[in-house]
Amino acid sequence: MGLPAAAAMFVGTLYAPIDLWCAGRLGGDAVVAVSFAAPIFFVLMAFSVGLAQAATALIGRQLGAGEAAEARQTWTHALVLAAGLGGILTIIGLWGAPLMLAGQGANGEALRLAREFSAVLFGGAAGFLLVATINSALVASGDARPNFWFLFGGAFANLLLNFLLMRKWGVAGIAASTVVVQLAGMLGLYWVAHRRGWVFGRVTMVRADIFRALLRQAAPNVANMLMIPVAVFLVTRQVATFGQDAVAAYGFALRIEHLFSMPLIGFVSSVLPLASRARGAGDLRSAFRIWITGLGLASLAALAASLLLVALAPKLCVYSGLTGSAAGHLGQYLTYAAVALPAYPVLFSVVFFMQALGRPEYGMWMGLGRHCLAPLVVLPLFAGWWGLQGVWIGITTIAWAAAAIALALGLRQRAA
Repeated sequence: MGLPAAAAMFVGTLYAPIDLWCAGRLGGDAVVAVSFAAPIFFVLMAFSVGLAQAATALIGRQLGAGEAAEARQTWTHALVLAAGLGGILTIIGLWGAPLMLAGQGANGEALRLAREFSAVLFGGAAGFLLVATINSALVASGDARPNFWFLFGGAFANLLLNFLLMRKWGVAGIAASTVVVQLAGMLGLYWVAHRRGWVFGRVTMVRADIFRALLRQAAPNVANMLMIPVAVFLVTRQVATFGQDAVAAYGFALRIEHLFSMPLIGFVSSVLPLASRARGAGDLRSAFRIWITGLGLASLAALAASLLLVALAPKLCVYSGLTGSAAGHLGQYLTYAAVALPAYPVLFSVVFFMQALGRPEYGMWMGLGRHCLAPLVVLPLFAGWWGLQGVWIGITTIAWAAAAIALALGLRQRAA
């Protein structure tokens, strides 16, 4: 379960760099436009992943309890909810995206292109939510491979479609290629799910209790993910006080860090379906062992990834194209990122474990503290003591403090 999920996460991180690279062929304004639209894309991902994790947890518990028919009902309702939320996001996005882009400081040609890009993305919002929700049934059943093959093939298709569509529609064509890939993935994954017995049920048999259960499980997940761009904003604002070179270094370092951290998070995501099924079967001891095992394996991988990041840091600084103080800032940050890296499997494994137990609100409260409250206090304080290096120390300290609290929370479940 963990290896295909880790590989899928790694491949998924390549989509944004591919779009930026293709936008670079259209000029500087296109790159700026796609960069401004990144937070908007993250909103779609937050709702997609949040709802998919909720469906995975509920379906997994029902499968563990031997309630296969109930699991299919939950999956059907999750698909209806995904389509409905997608339509709402389209309406809200088409109206609100221009305001968000202008609020970020976009103007002129870059604003016009960013509006085109975001309009196409929000037009296909339902596709993003549906493909993730369809996959939830497969993951809950114990198979993460179809999603990997979708993302792997989709990355190549996205690159090809970018070049085909952007010639006629510019940045809107780049966004359209992403939407087309999602729609193709939706059809492909549904075909796989259908062959494995997951049939879309009768929508006339609407049950409010299933919708309530899905929303209760999904809302904290979505809220937790929506706090991530808040954290990036708070860090960037603090880093900006040290000049544009520092901002450039942090922006590039963030992409490198994601390449190392996302596969680790993908690996521990296997805790969610496996522990959910154990929880549904009433075997809390097995659910706890699943979490501990996943955390142990991911921690070993994180240690290896940290050593690799330290070893590659000098070459990554050269590859970045940054020079002078910006390159120095990048190298310094990557060192601290390597120290913080093993904290992420701890944090996310506990979040997935608690979701499996039916307590998704723990992830939301941890996210509020880690992404919003702690940066407001710790970063300015540490920056005043140690300058820009203090910001990097603050990020690392917050990550490990949150990991320690999460670990204590997870270990308490054994006693419970």
